[in-house]
Amino acid sequence: GGGGASDRGDFDPMLERFHWHVLVGILQRRLGSAVIACVAGFWVCFGFLGALIVASVLRRSNSPVAHAFLGVAIGGLGYVAFQHFQDPPLRSVTLTTPSSHDELSVMTFNLRYGTAADGPNCWEHRRVLVVRTILESGATIVGCQEGLRFQLDFLASELGWRWVAVVDTEHDSADSAILYDPQTVELEEHASFWLSTTPSQRSKIPGSDQFRTTTWGRFRMLKGAGATVMVVNTHLDHVRESARLTQALIMRQEMERVVATMPSTSVVVTGDFNSLRRGAIWHAFVSGGLYEDAWLVAESRPHTAFTTFHNFWGDRAESLFVRPPALLIVSLLSLFTTELPGAWPARDLHIDWILVRCDHDHDHRDRRGVGVVVKSVQVVPALPGPPASDHHPVMAVVAVPVQ
Repeated sequence: GGGGASDRGDFDPMLERFHWHVLVGILQRRLGSAVIACVAGFWVCFGFLGALIVASVLRRSNSPVAHAFLGVAIGGLGYVAFQHFQDPPLRSVTLTTPSSHDELSVMTFNLRYGTAADGPNCWEHRRVLVVRTILESGATIVGCQEGLRFQLDFLASELGWRWVAVVDTEHDSADSAILYDPQTVELEEHASFWLSTTPSQRSKIPGSDQFRTTTWGRFRMLKGAGATVMVVNTHLDHVRESARLTQALIMRQEMERVVATMPSTSVVVTGDFNSLRRGAIWHAFVSGGLYEDAWLVAESRPHTAFTTFHNFWGDRAESLFVRPPALLIVSLLSLFTTELPGAWPARDLHIDWILVRCDHDHDHRDRRGVGVVVKSVQVVPALPGPPASDHHPVMAVVAVPVQ
């Protein structure tokens, strides 16, 4: 979820051997080594309970203590099974697809910066997988995070696409680039700004680990009825919740100024927000009904996953040994730390989201069919072989009205 060399944290290489490696990658940067102890303790406790139950059965004991342990174990295993197979419910909301509209596939994809010392997962080994992932998904516009110039140039060359972003020349980084297919959409206008109190200058807010930006582009569809849509892409700080919240508020304020100049244009937001759904960052965007979370208002979810950041663990993060304890621990920790606000009960650990501005009248209760309708949203299925990145991409198919 970060954007530079300091992202990875100081991990113990021995942790690579354990199944809870992915959980460490998701949480250690925020909550420290206590998380490791929590996950290990979770399974130690279950092992201890299991041993007691076996001993009780072998001795044919009628001890109420043994029965109590048995009840706790059964209840815990039931919770584990429930969380393993449960997905966040779709929100009960009725959206009417506009009678005249164009469909657009938009993806958010953290590429993992290409100079990272990732060994077998380095950019040279996975860049073709990134190209294949984008091509096979059917995406038309991709909001990329952590992309360096040479990565984006490679993708544009292989795909026959183009990209726009502000480039931080100090690191040759285009952290919030938008990659698009010029055969399907035409870029009419675009701009970028820094997530700071001086958005037009290279700068960052106090507390932010790195310089963060937001890029937006207004696109006209070349196939269909010619609808226009604004796609906004961002990447928030990976270290401090307070910095992320300030950046989110700055981004929302700047985007409101832009949207005010083109009120009939639909808006789709992509990004790595480094924050969980229903937290303070999420509410900074969805409060007041200006934006909706595509994951909650989509008509369908063809493919899901419990986390979007898997630290190169890929689909193995969906293991029964990882997903249930991760969700349980995050749920419990959210009660005691401001770093995981609003996560009770945790249904997923998504930090990569797609948001849509569902109407132009700011009327949350009556959408009148004039805004973006999310036809489907999914965590893009991984291709066979090693992961394309340390994040799963998320893609939404949206119906954009023709104004």
